Amino acid sequence: MTMPVTLQFYPHSDSVHLRYCLREQNFIGLKTFLKIGLRRKDFRDFFLTLLDNTCLNGGIFHFWGHSWEVKKYQYWTILKDLVAEISSRKVVLFLTNCQIIEFLNYENTHCS
Repeated sequence: MTMPVTLQFYPHSDSVHLRYCLREQNFIGLKTFLKIGLRRKDFRDFFLTLLDNTCLNGGIFHFWGHSWEVKKYQYWTILKDLVAEISSRKVVLFLTNCQIIEFLNYENTHCS
Protein backbone atom coordinates (compact mmCIF):
# COMPACT_ATOMS: atom_id res chain seq x y z
CA MET A 1 0.00 0.00 0.00
CA THR A 2 1.25 3.48 -0.78
CA MET A 3 0.66 6.52 1.38
CA PRO A 4 -1.95 8.79 -0.20
CA VAL A 5 -0.49 12.26 -0.67
CA THR A 6 -2.49 15.33 -1.56
CA LEU A 7 0.32 17.79 -2.06
CA GLN A 8 4.03 18.36 -1.66
CA PHE A 9 4.67 21.64 0.15
CA TYR A 10 6.39 23.23 -2.83
CA PRO A 11 4.93 25.35 -5.64
CA HIS A 12 5.42 22.91 -8.51
CA SER A 13 4.45 23.81 -12.06
CA ASP A 14 1.26 22.41 -13.60
CA SER A 15 3.29 20.01 -15.73
CA VAL A 16 4.91 18.48 -12.63
CA HIS A 17 1.53 17.92 -10.95
CA LEU A 18 0.12 16.36 -14.11
CA ARG A 19 3.19 14.15 -14.58
CA TYR A 20 2.95 12.84 -10.97
CA CYS A 21 -0.76 12.06 -11.37
CA LEU A 22 -0.16 10.16 -14.59
CA ARG A 23 2.95 8.33 -13.36
CA GLU A 24 1.17 7.17 -10.20
CA GLN A 25 -2.02 6.41 -12.17
CA ASN A 26 -3.82 8.68 -9.72
CA PHE A 27 -6.83 9.43 -11.87
CA ILE A 28 -8.87 10.82 -8.97
CA GLY A 29 -6.01 13.21 -8.22
CA LEU A 30 -5.79 14.08 -11.92
CA LYS A 31 -9.51 14.88 -12.02
CA THR A 32 -9.19 17.02 -8.88
CA PHE A 33 -6.15 18.84 -10.28
CA LEU A 34 -7.90 19.58 -13.57
CA LYS A 35 -10.96 20.84 -11.69
CA ILE A 36 -9.16 22.81 -8.97
CA GLY A 37 -5.45 23.09 -9.65
CA LEU A 38 -5.56 24.83 -12.98
CA ARG A 39 -7.70 27.65 -11.51
CA ARG A 40 -5.39 28.50 -8.63
CA LYS A 41 -3.92 31.94 -8.14
CA ASP A 42 -0.87 30.84 -6.20
CA PHE A 43 0.41 28.01 -4.02
CA ARG A 44 -1.43 29.20 -0.91
CA ASP A 45 -4.71 29.37 -2.84
CA PHE A 46 -4.11 25.90 -4.30
CA PHE A 47 -3.36 24.44 -0.84
CA LEU A 48 -6.47 25.98 0.74
CA THR A 49 -8.69 24.99 -2.18
CA LEU A 50 -7.55 21.37 -1.87
CA LEU A 51 -8.10 21.53 1.88
CA ASP A 52 -11.61 22.93 1.38
CA ASN A 53 -12.35 20.21 -1.18
CA THR A 54 -11.24 17.50 1.26
CA CYS A 55 -13.26 19.00 4.12
CA LEU A 56 -16.38 19.16 1.93
CA ASN A 57 -16.07 15.79 0.20
CA GLY A 58 -14.19 13.73 2.77
CA GLY A 59 -10.92 11.94 2.32
CA ILE A 60 -7.35 12.39 3.41
CA PHE A 61 -5.49 15.67 3.11
CA HIS A 62 -1.85 14.71 3.46
CA PHE A 63 0.90 17.14 2.61
CA TRP A 64 4.62 16.83 3.04
CA GLY A 65 7.73 18.81 2.29
CA HIS A 66 11.48 18.93 2.55
CA SER A 67 12.72 21.07 5.42
CA TRP A 68 15.65 22.24 3.32
CA GLU A 69 13.24 23.64 0.71
CA VAL A 70 11.18 25.38 3.38
CA LYS A 71 14.37 26.95 4.71
CA LYS A 72 15.99 27.73 1.33
CA TYR A 73 12.89 29.38 -0.15
CA GLN A 74 11.79 30.98 3.14
CA TYR A 75 8.43 29.19 3.31
CA TRP A 76 8.28 29.06 7.12
CA THR A 77 5.73 31.87 7.40
CA ILE A 78 3.35 30.41 4.82
CA LEU A 79 3.77 26.93 6.33
CA LYS A 80 2.94 28.27 9.78
CA ASP A 81 -0.11 30.13 8.42
CA LEU A 82 -1.40 27.08 6.54
CA VAL A 83 -0.95 24.77 9.52
CA ALA A 84 -2.88 27.31 11.62
CA GLU A 85 -5.63 27.24 8.99
CA ILE A 86 -5.77 23.44 9.09
CA SER A 87 -5.87 23.54 12.90
CA SER A 88 -8.84 25.90 12.84
CA ARG A 89 -11.01 23.42 10.91
CA LYS A 90 -13.44 21.56 13.14
CA VAL A 91 -13.82 18.60 10.76
CA VAL A 92 -10.10 17.77 10.71
CA LEU A 93 -8.80 14.66 12.42
CA PHE A 94 -5.04 14.64 12.97
CA LEU A 95 -3.38 11.27 12.40
CA THR A 96 0.17 10.01 12.17
CA ASN A 97 1.26 8.23 8.99
CA CYS A 98 0.97 4.90 10.84
CA GLN A 99 -2.59 5.71 11.92
CA ILE A 100 -3.53 6.58 8.32
CA ILE A 101 -2.19 3.24 7.06
CA GLU A 102 -4.04 1.39 9.85
CA PHE A 103 -7.24 3.22 8.92
CA LEU A 104 -6.84 2.43 5.22
CA ASN A 105 -6.05 -1.21 5.95
CA TYR A 106 -9.17 -1.42 8.17
CA GLU A 107 -11.35 0.15 5.45
CA ASN A 108 -9.96 -2.23 2.81
CA THR A 109 -10.62 -5.34 4.91
CA HIS A 110 -13.87 -4.39 6.66
CA CYS A 111 -15.74 -2.09 4.30
CA SER A 112 -15.61 -3.83 0.93
